[in-house]
Amino acid sequence: MRVHGTWSDGWDSLLRLDAGFFDTLIVYTWEPQRFTEAIREATGIDLAAGRDADELRSAIAERGLQISTKDATWPQLADQLLTKFVEPGLQEPTFVRDYPVELSPFAREHRSQPGLVERWEAFAGFTYLLPHRLW
Repeated sequence: MRVHGTWSDGWDSLLRLDAGFFDTLIVYTWEPQRFTEAIREATGIDLAAGRDADELRSAIAERGLQISTKDATWPQLADQLLTKFVEPGLQEPTFVRDYPVELSPFAREHRSQPGLVERWEAFAGFTYLLPHRLW
């Protein structure tokens, strides 16, 4: 199945699902959510406060979150938090955007927020649909 997406002003989107014999057009209002805000809402951990792996391990342990932290780098821990605690709750069409540069070092730097990149990933129905990185 191929997924084609386009949006106009804001985050309104027209999504075409092409499964060979039929096309399905789906019109959604895609909710944008920043990477760090999504993790803060799901776990209570503020990734914007710093990029130290030991501090992040401590915050994870304090909250009793069940992820593997041994020998993990800050980007690996941040990615695990998104995968385990944010993605399962993304039922409505959502763009997770503004990723830390450590997770996408080759994406274009954010035009107004140092340390972030202009990258988004689309999720709907608890499912990752497609990545996008602005180069």
